[in-house]
Amino acid sequence: MSYISMAQYIPSLLTLLIIPFLLRHLGKRNLALFGLIICCIACLIPLIDKQNALYIIISTVVRSIGFCGVGATMFAFLADTIDYGEWITKLRIQGILFSAGTLGQTLGMGMGTASIGWILGAFGFISGGDVQQTNEVLSVIEFLFIYFPFILALINIAILCFYKLESIYSEVERDLSNGKFKSDEI
Repeated sequence: MSYISMAQYIPSLLTLLIIPFLLRHLGKRNLALFGLIICCIACLIPLIDKQNALYIIISTVVRSIGFCGVGATMFAFLADTIDYGEWITKLRIQGILFSAGTLGQTLGMGMGTASIGWILGAFGFISGGDVQQTNEVLSVIEFLFIYFPFILALINIAILCFYKLESIYSEVERDLSNGKFKSDEI
């Protein structure tokens, strides 16, 4: 576990150093998409040899790098959405939306972490170093480490394909700085 923790945190700290450069050159949407594609590739690395811990560690390193693109843009998307909402409605409700975003992130992380324990427990996982897990438990662990994150990344990629705000954001930003709103045009 200590190797996996290092494989997760060290690459992400190093990747965060180049995120501003990537953000300037790719934009928020493309950086998030790029990160999710890297995450998808990372999820599939253990399929090379599921019994080899090296592939698990490599997968964790690559996944950590990819997730930086998503994590770095998450609240930036929310800020853009707040501006867009103000542009459309003349109401700026950033406090409510950032609070909801933080609440959603906190609940999601908490429920996500807890659900792993619940799922493993439901399939008969027994903690302890010398315990032989059933094939059913091993299959669930494999699904939770490889396939489930892969599916979630694909869903996020599909959602981001519909995100078009970045293409009109300069207009939104310009109008708001001039005190102009979309609803004024109607």
